[in-house]
Order: sequence, then structure tokens, then C-alpha cells
Amino acid sequence: KVYAVAPYDKYTTRLKELDIQYININISRKVFSPFKDLSVIYSLKKIYSNLKPDIVHHFTIKPVIYGSIAGNKFGSVVNTIPGLGYSFSKRGILYKLVKFLYKIAIKKNHKIIFQNNNDYNLFNKLGIVNKNQSEIIFGSGINIDKFKNNNKNSGEIICFGIITRLLWSKGIKEFINASIKLHNKFTNIRVVIIGSSDKGNPDYIPNYWLSNKIQKYDFINWIEHSDNVVEELAKLDVFVYPSYYKEGIPRSVLEAASMELPIILSDIPESDRLVVDGINGYIAKKKSTESLYQKMFQLVKSDKRYNMGKESRKQIIGRFDSDVIDQLVLDFYKKLKRKF
Repeated sequence: KVYAVAPYDKYTTRLKELDIQYININISRKVFSPFKDLSVIYSLKKIYSNLKPDIVHHFTIKPVIYGSIAGNKFGSVVNTIPGLGYSFSKRGILYKLVKFLYKIAIKKNHKIIFQNNNDYNLFNKLGIVNKNQSEIIFGSGINIDKFKNNNKNSGEIICFGIITRLLWSKGIKEFINASIKLHNKFTNIRVVIIGSSDKGNPDYIPNYWLSNKIQKYDFINWIEHSDNVVEELAKLDVFVYPSYYKEGIPRSVLEAASMELPIILSDIPESDRLVVDGINGYIAKKKSTESLYQKMFQLVKSDKRYNMGKESRKQIIGRFDSDVIDQLVLDFYKKLKRKF
């Protein structure tokens, strides 16, 4: 039996289709306020006490920290660290606070799944985790049967796109600036940005900033939200992700690769695990508009985009597809002390 504990949103009802019982909890996505969030720990303890779970699996920063504190006496505690995010991007007060909270929350009997080597190495160096309690599983898996492109574009317009939360550290500004420079040379390019402003994050991009860009440059399009990612990816010729956010390879990039798109990725941790430079895309220098422009320029001029897209999908199959990742997680569960 599986229970999902999370704040309510419009996707919650979909859990019923998977025979998952939903339990609502109020967790703010805004900056940490440990004293206010004490109520979250109390609520989680109450939930775990009622459910008496065999496994408690937490995802993302606040659930990992508060859930680890609350669930320490209930079943086997597993934490997934998909990325370190804004709190680890600068060595300020927030970094020190979050590092301290991780240290007091994560116990030696907890098991941790990292999605890239860099995060594990940092947590190990900081003394938050040790090797015996840690496992690295790259990503959360892509349904390669769903993310399959049967309608390759063959028109004269070359469309570059990104799907992401609108944060400065996702490289949106660099992407737009590189696109403007590229459009000055090639008027047959189009740019699509799919994503909404994450106002709970201190790094969020205000809507007005992006709106002003859209009004000024008609070749740039912005879609705040789409429930049909496959359809939107099928319209693209190249997927661009110039992020310098603290994360591994995001799901949207893996989905784009599965959809047979060439990928331009910044040199974030594990980028070379997906992108083989010049084979299925290019790796650009992070925070560099010029480097990004040069890589986009190469793909405008290239007659190999179709073949590079085919190579992208080859990188996914057998490595990042959901069958492989799901089995790795199940094997991880089987190694827990409690027998199932």
C-alpha cells in the first residue's frame, strides 16, 4: 500500500488512478523558517505514527530535512537528493542554515539516494553522509514509449526550446541573449520558453521581465504551462538547457533526449553523462552567453541535427529509461534492513 503526503494541487487527483492514498500537508516552498516549520514536523510525526510505514521515502529539501526528523522512529528512512538548489548556490546564511539542518536531520541509519556524484561528494565531505548509507541513481526515469517523436520537423524554421522553472540560475537570460544574437544572423530561428515563475524561490524571474522580452522580440514565444510536454517537445528542433542551478541532469532534458532532440547543455555536473559533445549535442560554458551562442550557431548551420537527435535517444535507452531506474530503486529497497 502506498501513501503520498504532499501539499494539495491540481495533480493530486491523479494519484487515485494509481491506487495511491493522498494525505494533505501544508509545507511552504519559500525560504526556510525553522520555527514556523515546526508544525510540519509535528504533522509528519502524527501521520507516520498513524500509518506505521515500512519505508518512508522523502524527496527534495524540506521534506528530506523535516521528514527525516519526524520519521526517524518509523520504518526505514530513505531520502532522495535530486539537487542542492538555490540554498547551496551561495555560501551565505541560507547555506549555513540548510547545511546545519541536513546534519541534524540525517542519521547514520538513514539511506540516501543521490542523482549525481557531485552532490554525494559534497555531502560526504561535509560529514552529512557516509559511503555505506549512500547510493547514486541517475535521475527518476523516463517513459521511452511515451517520449518518442514520430513527427520530425522538416520546415525552414529552426526552433530552439527550453522547459524549466523560471529562475535566473536556469540560464534563461543567457538563452535569450544568445538567441537575439543568433537571430541577427539567421532570421529563420524561433525560440520557445515553457515554464512559469517560481515565486517561492528567491532566484525567481519576475513575469514582467520575460513579458517585456516577448513584446520586443516576436521570434521568442513564452508558454507558462503545458500539460502536454510530448506535443511541445515534438515542435522543437533543438533543446537548450544552459543552467547553472545546483542539480544533476533535469527530467526535462532527459525527456527531450528521448524525443530525439539534439541537446545543448551547460557544463553542469554529469552533463557529459548524457551529452557527447559533437555527437548528440554540445556542452556550453555555464553563465556564458557567447559560448551558448556559438553552440546554437553550430546547430543552425549543421545538417546533422536529425542524426544527432537519434543519438540522443540512444543515450537514454538502457540507462535513463524508467524500467532501468525503477528496478534500481526496487533493488535499493530490498537491501534495507527491514525485510519485505
